[in-house]
Formats: sequence, structure tokens, C-alpha cells
Amino acid sequence: MRKIHNKRKGSFVFLTAALVLCLLAGSLLAACGDNSSSQNTPAGQETSGGLAESEQISQTEEGTPSGESTGISSGETLSHESGANDPTAPSESGMSDERRQELIQALAAKATFTHYKDPFRGTYVGTAFSLNTICTITFYDEKDVALYEGCADILNKYERMLSRTLKTSEIARLNRREISEVSDETAELIKWGLRYCELSEGAYDIAIASVSSLWDFTADVPKVPAAKDIEEAIKWVDYHAVHVDGNKVTFDNDYVGIDLGSIAKGYIAEKLHSYLVENGVKSAIISLGGNMIFVGSKPDGSTYGSGLQLPFGSSGTEYFAVVRGSNMSIVTSGVYERYFKAPDGTYYHHILDPSTGYSVKNNIYSVSIIGPNSTDCDALSTTLFCLGVEEGMKLINSLDDYYAVFYLENGQILTSLGLEEAYSYQEAPHEHLGYESKLR
Repeated sequence: MRKIHNKRKGSFVFLTAALVLCLLAGSLLAACGDNSSSQNTPAGQETSGGLAESEQISQTEEGTPSGESTGISSGETLSHESGANDPTAPSESGMSDERRQELIQALAAKATFTHYKDPFRGTYVGTAFSLNTICTITFYDEKDVALYEGCADILNKYERMLSRTLKTSEIARLNRREISEVSDETAELIKWGLRYCELSEGAYDIAIASVSSLWDFTADVPKVPAAKDIEEAIKWVDYHAVHVDGNKVTFDNDYVGIDLGSIAKGYIAEKLHSYLVENGVKSAIISLGGNMIFVGSKPDGSTYGSGLQLPFGSSGTEYFAVVRGSNMSIVTSGVYERYFKAPDGTYYHHILDPSTGYSVKNNIYSVSIIGPNSTDCDALSTTLFCLGVEEGMKLINSLDDYYAVFYLENGQILTSLGLEEAYSYQEAPHEHLGYESKLR
């Protein structure tokens, strides 16, 4: 068995966060409870569907730092009818794409947490806008509230390092060949991503920036890049052309670029996890756009319950299964997180195939990974999605301590070996939905 290293890694959305989202994309406020973007859902929603009404269930989905397009959702639901659009022209929201990007740059890496006490559960829920999504940290002990400032510092620190779209980040500067020496953390994460490139034999590829930069799934009216641009861009998608030696990162040519959107959020979540544990936190839930870490167990010693989002269902209220456990991470990659419909009726989602430059085409709607380390869960969710069911199952079953749940486009649910022995897993009553369901 191949062993992955085991490095330890609400009810309300605040008005300030909602206003920020409204600035960034016209009708995004509605998406705060609707993920094709459940990452905007604060942890701890009360749900039904085979569960006791008093039980806390946290909705889980995946998100992306700074709008990366390689397997991580960025906190926005996009089901627009898309066509050609002048990026300088006002959109339906009255804001051009250029202006929206200027606002994203201005707001990036300046997160602060606003918190409140949930009157029903007695937990303390802090919310911040960072990594181009809503980030939520839930504490059970009032004394832990003092840690929110430090959590914001961590979010800002790593966004400044790892974002592809933030012009001053280490990754952006690497891609422009302005620097070659990077921080220990950036070098570590690039090497971490390259391991999954090797494991998947390139089905997952962090050297996809030439392609992902062509797609903007967060645009008010997203559009399909020109075929000739994609054809040119995929020539430069090749993780073999990326080399890390200590803190030095080099490339075989001037055109390869790195996009860590499919792994960075898990890494940042682990940094938050370590910070909380080092400061004595015994019980907490970290949700970075739905990339979840459940710290310890609940104060009474019971396990957490986490609902796996029903693809195309309403975030926080529609899920197809529940996983219960302690000290666990759950990350989901799904086609419903960010997608749009082109004028010819074709749907495009944000998980891109390195070999074609377009959305991955298979029979998968979502892949959820459950395991001890969020960085690995994050990378694995995209890796397995890109590999497909057969090869994805082979890979996950070769790894100790990590488990997968596939939700297929025909509604079938598949789980990897050992899941039900490692965690409590129960499927929930649900209605199978599809792309057109968001138009209901």
C-alpha cells in the first residue's frame, strides 16, 4: 500500500461579506446560499433528511483561492447563458469585468473576521472574505474568539504567496519570471502538487496556468476561449517542465506557468488547523469555501456530522450523504461548483482537462475525499475527478487513510474501500438533479 505522509495538518452570513460579493459579481448575493457554491455556507447548518433535527451538519464543498480554475470552486454560482462579451463593457451588474478584477486585486489579502454568537447552538461563528470566497471558522469556546485576528493574518499571508491572480504573489511573479527564489511554504506546496502530477501521470497538472488563465468562470458573463488560444496554451501544460531545488523554482521554457488552485486552499486550511491546535483549541470547524477541517471532536466528545452536497442542489439544505467523524478533513470537487451554458447549449465547468484545455468530460458530477490532511484531500479530489471512476478508484484504494465518494451523472453513488470502517457514512434521501436544475 502506498502511504501518504500524515503531516497534521450558520445560520447567518454577515452583511459586510454579502456586500463584497455583490460588488464582485452582479447577482452573487443569491449564491451565498447556493453553491453550485456551498462554500459560502457557514458551518453548522441544521438539516433534516434522516437526521435528528437537533444535530449539527456542516455542508461540504470545495473552493479556490483567488479564482483559480483548476479544480477548486471560488464561491460563486454561474449558470448564465454565455456569449461573447466585451470585458470593458458593463455587465448586467453594471460592472465591467476589468473593474471587477480591479476590485478583487484591491480586496485580496486584506481579510478580517467578523463574528457572532449563534443563539441556537451557542457556538461562535467568524466570517471573512478571503481567497475569493467566504471563509468561516466556528469555535465552541468563547476564549478562542481571540484567535480570529491570527486566523486572518494566516489567510492574508498565504494568499500573498500562492494566488495565481494576485499580481504581487509569489506564484504570479514566478509565472512572469520575475523571481526564481520563493518562500519555504511555496516551494513545499509546489513539490506537494508535483507528487500528485506524478501519481496521476499528468491527469492532474499544476502547470496548467497557460490554460486556466484563459477561462474566467467568475465573470458576470463567462465565455469560451477561442479554440486557437486553447490549442496554443495546452502546448505548455507539462509539470515535467517545473523543477524545485530547495527554494529555487525553474522552468524549461518561458511559457509554462503554475496554478495551485487545486491544492492551495487545503494547504492554507492545514496552516489554520495547526495554529488553532498550537493555541489550545480543542473543538472547531474550519471552512475555506467549503474546504472543511473538523478539529478534534465536539466539546461533549461526540463526532461531527458533515453533509455531502447534492450536485446542483441548494447548499446547506440538500445533500446526498452524511459523514461523521473527528479530526477529519473533507473536500469536494464538482461540476456544479462553477459552470456556465454556452450559446450552443454546451455546459462548461471549472475542472479543466490538462490534455484538452476544456472542461473534463466524464460521467462524474462530484468527488468527495475524506482523510486526515486537507492538503492531500484537496489535491486528491481534483486528481480523482480528472482520472475518472476506474483509475480514480485504483489510486484512492492504494492510499492509506484516504477515502472517496463519487457521485455520478446518473445518480449512482460509489465509495472507495474502507470508508465505512474508518468513518460513519450514511446515504440520505435525495432527488437526483442535473445542470438544468439550477434553472428551476
